[in-house]
Amino acid sequence: MDHVWHLHQNYDTNQYREDCLGFYGKLLRHSPTFGSCEEQKKFHGIYQKTVDYYLSLFTTERPAEIWEQVDERFQDSLFSCSNVDL
Repeated sequence: MDHVWHLHQNYDTNQYREDCLGFYGKLLRHSPTFGSCEEQKKFHGIYQKTVDYYLSLFTTERPAEIWEQVDERFQDSLFSCSNVDL
């Protein structure tokens, strides 16, 4: 899900702006991180809370092909940095 959101934000900036204003009434800004150990622990915890919320909301496990296991989700090989000026 995070990958989809970042692609939407970075590669279709006009649609991203329209969607944010339409859904939230404001532009959601995102600051990338450089991934300190504390931040990595924080992201693991946030991801797990999101997975737990998915289960409580839909009363079914998340689709594994979309929602990776936490250790798979945060592999170093999945991360890259790019800066886009909205």
